[in-house]
Amino acid sequence: MRARWVTLALLVAISGCSGSADGGDLADQPGPERFVQDVHAQGLTQPGADLLTVGHEVCEGLANPTATALADAGRSVAALKPTTAQQRAFMISAVQNLCPEHSKGIEILYGVTAK
Repeated sequence: MRARWVTLALLVAISGCSGSADGGDLADQPGPERFVQDVHAQGLTQPGADLLTVGHEVCEGLANPTATALADAGRSVAALKPTTAQQRAFMISAVQNLCPEHSKGIEILYGVTAK
């Protein structure tokens, strides 16, 4: 389990995402629609399908944490050209809504707690 947290930290670092958490709760109804809604609410305007592709790359990098998969996911997030706050929100929402099995890492890195 600790290896997954380290993997998530590496993915966050590769994507350029940083900053401290301001708290918050996991989404009540996680899923792809909620992910796109969350990311659009943060100001990223790419089409939902494009955002989902990148979100799934983040999850793939966490599920199969090879250096290549993590680097690919980090570059894909960075290619969206988000601000630091948008990167943080993207990473949190991707894990919460697309691969909640990795939520423990988000809780540790960002202080976001599950309900």
